[in-house]
Amino acid sequence: MLRAQQAGSLRGFYSSLLRGWLGHQMQRLCVCRFLGSSGFAHCSLKKSCSWGVFFGELPSSTALRPYLIELDDLRSDHRRAFIRGEIFPVTLLLIGQGIAHLDSLVSAFMIDGGTVALDRQQLPFRVRAVETLQADGSAVPYFQDNTRVGEPVVLTLAALSRHGVPQVTDHLTVEFLTPLALKHDNVLVRQAQDFSFPLLLRAVLRRLYDLAATVCGYRDAKPDFASLLALADTVERTHAHLQWVDFPRFSSRQQSLMDFGGLVGRIGFRGKFAPLLSYLLLGAELHLGRHTSFGFGRFRCVFSALGQPDSAAG
Repeated sequence: MLRAQQAGSLRGFYSSLLRGWLGHQMQRLCVCRFLGSSGFAHCSLKKSCSWGVFFGELPSSTALRPYLIELDDLRSDHRRAFIRGEIFPVTLLLIGQGIAHLDSLVSAFMIDGGTVALDRQQLPFRVRAVETLQADGSAVPYFQDNTRVGEPVVLTLAALSRHGVPQVTDHLTVEFLTPLALKHDNVLVRQAQDFSFPLLLRAVLRRLYDLAATVCGYRDAKPDFASLLALADTVERTHAHLQWVDFPRFSSRQQSLMDFGGLVGRIGFRGKFAPLLSYLLLGAELHLGRHTSFGFGRFRCVFSALGQPDSAAG
């Protein structure tokens, strides 16, 4: 958790600000920074050091970042105002090999005495506490007053999938909390009429399999998803209120403006969801689509009875 040191505001896409700041801080921890401007390119540790794992060049087109950022709001047209002393919660989810680099991540936040300066205004925050979260959302202290005070809580996928299991009905609404960008036939899906439940489930299954294989080390896993995808084909879309939003971002590494974007809103489906529930809930925890390390692709599943208001799940 961060505490604002003065009043100010951040532009809406502040997960990009936080990720850029964090990358800079973690690079400061690298031994190779003493080897000159080309030090990292020739560093023998670049595949295993924390900066390399979190921010280095991915080894293949299928490789994934072993972390993601969760923030409570992510809109390109929205500036978030802070008053002095306000608490700013930031959640980073470390996955598989990323868990081993937790202490490096904490060190990056503490290099400058716990000061986190974001945006061109250099709006300063200070680290109030570092906590690890349990499956039920409760917090366990990990780092306080410049001292490690606890052990990290490592969650298994089984624990995540068991927690907060909702009562399943035949009516499901999927809420895209942050922009979700998926491709169909290698083309981004930008319109609500082109978004289907099979598209969503395929993305969930692909995400789980790729994380297991490339980040968690389960390279021999060969799941049979055919029956699940066949069931997904029977699900009907009932309503859709989706819109595409763009998030232009300047990449200091590539020295160019990059177009980030995705769908936000709600879409409803009718079908048999009980056999698919654990996959959907895990997908919601691990985000989907492009730019998950920036907080994109976060969604939640809401089940309701026909003609009754939705009730949140998870």
